[in-house]
Amino acid sequence: MPAIDAHKGKGRSTPRSQSGCSNCRRSKVKCDEKQPVCTRCLRKDLHCSRNPLTLKWEAEYHARGLAFGRTGVWRKHSSTKEARRCTAGQTSLATPSISQWSFLNTDSSTLQHLLDQGAAGSEVVLMPARNVKVFRSTPSIRPAPSVSPIVSNLEQGFFFDYYINQICPRTNPSQVSQSPFSSVILPYCISGPPAVIKALMALAACHWAQQDSRYAVHALRLKAQVVADFRRRIASDNQAFLLSPDPEVLVLIMLLCLYEIVDHCDRRWIVHLQGAKDIILLRRQQLPQTTDPNPVSEFVELFFAFQDVMGRTACAKADLFGSSYWPEDDSTINDWMGCSPSLVSILFATMDLSRNRRNVVSTSEELTFCARASNLQRRLDNLIQRPAVGREDEILCIVAECKKLSCQIYIQCALHGADPSTPSIKATVKKILKGLSSLVAKGGASHAMWPLFVAAVELDPLDDVILPDLYTGIDTHGRRVVLQLLTEMAKTSVSSISRTRAVIEGVWERRDFYLHGTNGGRKSGLNDWEQYVVPGSDALSLV
Repeated sequence: MPAIDAHKGKGRSTPRSQSGCSNCRRSKVKCDEKQPVCTRCLRKDLHCSRNPLTLKWEAEYHARGLAFGRTGVWRKHSSTKEARRCTAGQTSLATPSISQWSFLNTDSSTLQHLLDQGAAGSEVVLMPARNVKVFRSTPSIRPAPSVSPIVSNLEQGFFFDYYINQICPRTNPSQVSQSPFSSVILPYCISGPPAVIKALMALAACHWAQQDSRYAVHALRLKAQVVADFRRRIASDNQAFLLSPDPEVLVLIMLLCLYEIVDHCDRRWIVHLQGAKDIILLRRQQLPQTTDPNPVSEFVELFFAFQDVMGRTACAKADLFGSSYWPEDDSTINDWMGCSPSLVSILFATMDLSRNRRNVVSTSEELTFCARASNLQRRLDNLIQRPAVGREDEILCIVAECKKLSCQIYIQCALHGADPSTPSIKATVKKILKGLSSLVAKGGASHAMWPLFVAAVELDPLDDVILPDLYTGIDTHGRRVVLQLLTEMAKTSVSSISRTRAVIEGVWERRDFYLHGTNGGRKSGLNDWEQYVVPGSDALSLV
């Protein structure tokens, strides 16, 4: 061999394989590629893996003062560097800003569709990954159904994905059954008119806007389209639209009602509730009764009736939907309500009896009142709520028990004049807050807003309960724990947490203000609940 060839070969390194293991490639030596472990990794007792793909970022290399790849290696003279970088007819562009993005339920064809829309001048909005929080895994989350032509033809279809993955899991306390918003409402919306899909997407955009205000404009635009279509349908053919066997009108009102609850939780959702009551009454009078009821209509009516009862416990207004939805002998826990119809029937009767309390003037009327109050208390004491057969769920049972304890407080305060200083109220409030703390730890406090509200407004300002802090475990005061529970529930609920918190803080302020007043500031003829809780609680949703 010529001397020059021997000299060149002396310093030449062993050629590397392009498909060797990661360790050999990192050490720049040839890998024999034996499976499952190459000889070098076996000898050195290393984990042998074959993942040759490595992402390198130019900015990171420059920050470390290193060359990026072979950039600049081939240039012999610095005088020709700029000349070679830009030639005639070419323009040097700055490196664009790169952000993190995520795509839900998409593939390359969907991405190409989005790019085609952007090229055509259509408005395309992507979802920043940092704004999408991963929700706890529950049976309510199913693989996304095949997108219907209606959803495909509507822009901003990612709100549809948000409804499936973020709204539906928040509307069900049970971890072993699906939410009706997923199992009942979603299939109807997919196969229903375009207006219900728009209403569904408007609700999703409104909920998302509570975390990211950029989506508020999309929520308002979609809501405006739904309302305009609603008015147009009513104006064109009122009877046909309202009295159609298709429950479209009720579903639209329900989604708009939820929209207003999530948005501001003011009188606007009550207007929808009152309109739903009139339409349901009209439909029951005009439409023939069938032996096979529509599950969509059944759930929507239950939604309105339950919202009515739970909201009236705070504001003490007259009922809208009556007691026919709440059979006294049904103690099975409803997965969506988080309690049994029997418990709701006791609440309903308590509210009616409390409203008639101030009309009691004679001795006989007072005896009747006491007998009815004792009967309600006895019914509550004997009530045993159980989940449906095959749906045993620890979280659902805790929610139902917290609601039963809250009903106990409500009966004592509304009918028997109890207040936060009553020993039994103090003990029950502490039990509720402990149960809610355990629910938050288990990730199942999405339907426990009413128990938290009842416990919070009946905290004694002079003798606050002591409970473990949710984050540190150190003993702290009940009001602090309530605020922590509200913060945690905001992550797993569709309710208006901000409005509920404002009402609770208003009750605390009134109690503190009248703390040194005569008789605690109590007005004549009003019990503790009417004095401190009812003011400021109008149009509050506690579902």
